[in-house]
Amino acid sequence: HNDVYYEPREKVDCQKGDILISFKDNYPWLGKEKDADIKIHWSSDIEDPWDVSDLDYFVNLSNYHRLQNAFVPNNKSVIVPHGIDINSILMASNLQNLSYDTMLYCSSPDRGLRELLEGWEVIHKNNPSLRLNVAYGFKNVAVMNKQPDAVQHGIKKLLNQSNVTYLGQLTREEIHKQYYQCMY
Repeated sequence: HNDVYYEPREKVDCQKGDILISFKDNYPWLGKEKDADIKIHWSSDIEDPWDVSDLDYFVNLSNYHRLQNAFVPNNKSVIVPHGIDINSILMASNLQNLSYDTMLYCSSPDRGLRELLEGWEVIHKNNPSLRLNVAYGFKNVAVMNKQPDAVQHGIKKLLNQSNVTYLGQLTREEIHKQYYQCMY
């Protein structure tokens, strides 16, 4: 989008007039963001206490989440729950093709996919009809890992097992269909 940038925090160079939103990092502030007019930290985890004095807002997902991040002063703490597109989900749920032998992995590959694939031979041996569909892509791996090529290469090699299908990055509509077609 025009004038909206997503960058690793280390590359952020805030100017007057900027709004900075950090996401899911317990220690997001490096000092370079001091020139941003508005500073927001969007959390989705229970975080260890850190100095939030430079923040304008600390976003939590629920009141429970807010209570767990008690180190944030009430005047900076706001709640913005995850949103869903009900119409898209309802359209996908009308599919009548539930596959009782298919499992879906649809998170960033660096969040447990390697471990799942390393155990896939044993899982499949004990469940011979089970198939695994993998969706997400590797863009997040490149941003979040110190050795993204090594992580990506290792996982891509493990994806070449029988009864594993790599679907890549899917659109929202395609992922909703997967959710309603896969039993697990």
